[in-house]
Amino acid sequence: MNTPAGIEDLHMLLECRFFPDYIILPKTESAAHLQIVDSLIMMAGSDTRLIGIIESVVGLNAVESIADATPRLCGLMFGAADMAADIGATPAWEPLALARARIVAACAMKGLLAIDAPFFDIGDFSGLKEETLQALSFGFSAKSAIHPAQISVINAAFTPTTAEINHARAVLTENAKGVGIVSGMMIDAAVARQAPEITRPGRDLFLILLTEELIMNTLLPAYKTISEGRYREISGLYWEDFHPGDVFEHRPGRTVLDADNVWFTLLTLNVQPVHFDAAYASKTEWKKLLVDSTFTLALLTGMSVRTVSAKVVANLGWDKVQAVHPVFAGDTLYAESTVLSKRLSNSRPGQGIVTVSDMWY
Repeated sequence: MNTPAGIEDLHMLLECRFFPDYIILPKTESAAHLQIVDSLIMMAGSDTRLIGIIESVVGLNAVESIADATPRLCGLMFGAADMAADIGATPAWEPLALARARIVAACAMKGLLAIDAPFFDIGDFSGLKEETLQALSFGFSAKSAIHPAQISVINAAFTPTTAEINHARAVLTENAKGVGIVSGMMIDAAVARQAPEITRPGRDLFLILLTEELIMNTLLPAYKTISEGRYREISGLYWEDFHPGDVFEHRPGRTVLDADNVWFTLLTLNVQPVHFDAAYASKTEWKKLLVDSTFTLALLTGMSVRTVSAKVVANLGWDKVQAVHPVFAGDTLYAESTVLSKRLSNSRPGQGIVTVSDMWY
């Protein structure tokens, strides 16, 4: 909300035909930020709820008033990386424990979801589980995810085990009698207050829905709103949109025709008779005309352009090109691209390099 780009993004969201379930507000630093967005959402006639990200010293200092800003606010999320940078600390758990504690306490005071920061190592599921359990013990009611593969680990950590549920039920039973003992531990009202949260039906389901909605609301847009009822198709992704492990399925597919093969061999001056001499091809192991493999490569590349390379500065090349299956006229091909890696450019500031693996089937 502190930049023209932020205001423009918000207006675009509210002009969409379908309102989002949630708007996550980065760099939430005052109650006024949320109240401004609340007013705009109200004027748009939407029931969109708000989640504020506390990721600066300014926001942390005002977290209690932020938590009380508007009834539309349903949770506060901790931004560990930016907070660490703001205070000059490493983004480890211990240096940020105080910040986490203040956010959890502010959310508890107002009955809001306290959402812990994401775990940034996408491939380290053991570390993700450990940090999620730590967040749960700290009082967080959810944990944000930066990749769909993390959802199941987070939900498993937040889902009570059978033993935990049975223990909580025993606590409630003993507490109803007054002060009691369960598993050697004295039970009083303070201990019993935690038990209903563990045994409450749908506790883990709500966390599943929230976590998946937070990720689904970040799906890449297909259209840009130009004016009311008028939309423009969006082609291509930016460097920030690519994440290693993501797979993009390219549709529609393409049925290869005889004409494709004939014209491509003519255009490229390919004189290999297996591509255009039916009598010759009938005596090969294929028994029929074989589609030029460079046509297949060109087709695969073209099918991936809309998503993978419509916004690229340059295609730096191909490697490990393999044609492992023959293609014949009448075959229908589908393509998909898997993001292998990404890094910032060493020679061009503001640009990055993405490596993808394309395949057809």
